[in-house]
Amino acid sequence: MTKLSLVQSLIEPLKFEPFQQVTYRPSVSDLFKSGRVPGLYVLAFSDGAFYAGKTNDLKLRYVSHYRNHGDINFLSFKHLAVELQDLEEKPLIQMLKNNGILLRKSSLLAIQIRPANSTRLFPLDCRRNG
Repeated sequence: MTKLSLVQSLIEPLKFEPFQQVTYRPSVSDLFKSGRVPGLYVLAFSDGAFYAGKTNDLKLRYVSHYRNHGDINFLSFKHLAVELQDLEEKPLIQMLKNNGILLRKSSLLAIQIRPANSTRLFPLDCRRNG
C-alpha cells in the first residue's frame, strides 16, 4: 500500500473527498463552487510528505501553499464550518502521525524555496564552486 493510499484510507471515514491530482496547478478554484470554501485539507507532496490543515477558504490557502511549494501533487478536502475546525484538526494530525505519516511542519512552509527560484537568489558568479 502506498503512503497516499494509506492516508486516503485513514481520512475517508472522516468524510474527506478522494485525493485529486493537482500537480503543477497554481490554483484549485475551478474544482470548487464560487465563494469561500471552509474546511480541513490534506496535501501530498512529491517527496512523500503530507500537510494537514484547516482554512476558511481553501482556494486562497492552496495558492499560498503553492507559492511556497511547487511540489504539491494531491489534495483532499473536507467541507467543515470554521467553528468546528479546531475540534477536528488536531485529532486529524495526531492520527496521521500515529500511523507513521511524515508531515511537513507549518513553520517550514514559509521558508522553503522551490529549486526553480533558487537561482534568483544569487548572481551566477556567486554560485560557482571555489
